[in-house]
Amino acid sequence: TLFSDLSIPGREAEFFALYEITDKGSSWLGPLVVGEVYRMTRSVNAGFLYLMTMTLLPALLLLTVDHRKGMMEVRALARREDCTHR
Repeated sequence: TLFSDLSIPGREAEFFALYEITDKGSSWLGPLVVGEVYRMTRSVNAGFLYLMTMTLLPALLLLTVDHRKGMMEVRALARREDCTHR
C-alpha cells in the first residue's frame, strides 16, 4: 500500500501506530459533524454532502502523491539514518 511504501524501513511500527491512533481517535468525528449538520439544517442530505466532501477531498489529494519519488526519498532517508547511527 502507499502508506507502507512511504514508511521508513525499520520504523514501520511507529507509522502504523500513528495511523491506528488517528484512525480510532477520529472515528467519533464524522458522526458528530453529521449529527450537528442535521441538527442545524434538518436535512440528512446536508450530512451526506459533508461525507462526500470528506471522501472526495482526500482521494483528490492522493492523486497528487508521486509514489515513485516518495519511495526513492524514503530509501535515501533510510540510508542517511543508517549512516548516522553507525
